[in-house]
Amino acid sequence: MKKSQISVSIDDGHPLDLKAAEILGKKNIHTTFYIPIKNSTGRPTLNRKQIKWLSEQPNFEIGGHTYNHIDLTKVPLNVAEEEMRSGKEALEDIIGKPVTTFAWPWGRYNSNLVKRARGIGFHNCRSAATLNLNVYGGKSFLWHPNLHIYPHMRLRGMISGLIRGDVYTFVTRLKRIRHTYLEELEVLNLVGKPTHVWFHSWEIEELNMWSSIENL
Repeated sequence: MKKSQISVSIDDGHPLDLKAAEILGKKNIHTTFYIPIKNSTGRPTLNRKQIKWLSEQPNFEIGGHTYNHIDLTKVPLNVAEEEMRSGKEALEDIIGKPVTTFAWPWGRYNSNLVKRARGIGFHNCRSAATLNLNVYGGKSFLWHPNLHIYPHMRLRGMISGLIRGDVYTFVTRLKRIRHTYLEELEVLNLVGKPTHVWFHSWEIEELNMWSSIENL
């Protein structure tokens, strides 16, 4: 059996990211923390010292997630651009190195936002796809993770693929519809594919799913 090749990203910069960091750090799993400076939903965010500490750990990377964690598709384009830019610059001020990767809050974006993100200086942007059964490899500018660690309904992965026009994911998930959503991760692991999963640490806490992270 081939060894799985897993990388992880965590959205929202919640203080519980430190718990995830402790688990993933011991496993030497490459992890990107997509961190807003504030969160418009009212959830707490990591402070400067905590962000700096994460940036200094082996295999950890800091990514942008806007300044205030807002839906960029619901504000004027210039406001959205400033949210991306100011969040990037604030993180760079904290960690003392470039922030080159970005994740869209709630996974919501459009072609104009993609162009602005590129112009700001991001090298790639990660969507919030819940399931992508294509092999994860080199990142294009806009790329899709393989799995959202969350107990979605069985059909959710099919819908995720259909929305993106990803026929392969749609058909493959249809063939394995008897599997629960999270069992798709086990399938990806068993075939040894490079796999990228993402989650919210606050969500993992609420659902008591830390064993899913510990078992990666």
